[in-house]
Amino acid sequence: MLCVLGTLIAVPGAAQVRSLTVVSNMNTAHVFVDGEWMGRVTDGPFLVAQSAEELTVKPETLDAWAIQPIRFDLTSGDAVGELRAMFPYYYRVESMPPGADVFLVSPTGDEWLGETPLLYQSPAALRGEFLIAHEGHTSARLVPGKEIWNHEAVTLDISDANVARRMGLSEPDRRRRWIDVAALSTAAVAGALAVHYRTKADNRFDRWQETQDPNLKNRVQRLDVYSGVAVGTMQVGLGVFAFRLIF
Repeated sequence: MLCVLGTLIAVPGAAQVRSLTVVSNMNTAHVFVDGEWMGRVTDGPFLVAQSAEELTVKPETLDAWAIQPIRFDLTSGDAVGELRAMFPYYYRVESMPPGADVFLVSPTGDEWLGETPLLYQSPAALRGEFLIAHEGHTSARLVPGKEIWNHEAVTLDISDANVARRMGLSEPDRRRRWIDVAALSTAAVAGALAVHYRTKADNRFDRWQETQDPNLKNRVQRLDVYSGVAVGTMQVGLGVFAFRLIF
């Protein structure tokens, strides 16, 4: 139990400090005061110099690139005692092919959220299901996650009727259908990996700019290579499918 919250503590020969507690829905988030790391949220309460100007709460994982830090102005008279750093919930939804409509089907009704690739922000964890629909493809359903950062990727199968229309056939050639499925699946997985590695490389690069750690620079270069290979693989998969449509 906290005995002192938001009070000034007189230390002989030292500057006055105050005790601050951070309450958050991400207990593993990092706490910084004027750029100096103080620990995680669960390490509080924190003794902060009265002259400190800003307290920042940053997400734990570097991969959650869209989560913005929460900042508190310590020069304000309101910055005493308990600071509530409640992060929104983020939902990243990707599909292959992109451009699919994303609906939230919930007990309170259906809502269109946007098209893939989608980044949706909610003040609370979503309830219900995601319905992902694209013309000419079979729809898919996903259950939204309950974490602060949620990432979902799905491959939408081409409907039999759409394959037949594109190939000028009354019925798709099922003996060769596996080629289409394999090509599109490969392209979808490779595309998701390309985005994943590119995002990790960007995050590592930002951290390298702050620390100049040579190990981080090597990781950035390695992730760039992985991303390039994944992009090439995705292009090959799409090329094979395009060739099958033509011939």
